[in-house]
Amino acid sequence: MNIKKFQEEVLRPLKVLESEKENLCHAVMGMHSELNEIMDASQEEDYVNLGEEYGDLIFFMAAYCNFRKLDLQSIWDAKLPDGRVLPHIYWTSKLQDLVKKFLAYDKDIDVVAEVEILQELSRSVKYEVDMGDFNLSSILQNNIDKLRVRYPEKFSNYNAINRNLKAERKELEKK
Repeated sequence: MNIKKFQEEVLRPLKVLESEKENLCHAVMGMHSELNEIMDASQEEDYVNLGEEYGDLIFFMAAYCNFRKLDLQSIWDAKLPDGRVLPHIYWTSKLQDLVKKFLAYDKDIDVVAEVEILQELSRSVKYEVDMGDFNLSSILQNNIDKLRVRYPEKFSNYNAINRNLKAERKELEKK
């Protein structure tokens, strides 16, 4: 699965809130909250879970782009100048700051800055996925397959809270 298809697929299990501001906050908080799960899975050397957590991070990136009508594939594929890869937490914090100002101060989001942040976040995620010798296509497909187990039809609050983690793990371990 490629990023473009993944961005389309996340629409089915995605919880859509009442306003753009709420949706952007949810997406950015989702990105940021996946970081501790990535760190935990890495520390535990649980590579199945680590791949799943990268998939979740990319899920929230795709959700954000859907809400902003941005093409994550073109952001992901952007040719950036050589430079230091900064940690995900840096880029998610920068994005949170843009969304905070949009939410709290009614400041329009600077689209140029927004896209640059998403490109750098993509670079950071790609770097770690490559360094971990993961297959991006498999990560994306596994994430969608896991979400089909969790949400057979579409998102529901009940299924978000009452997860069948054994069934989800079984789906993630399929090769």
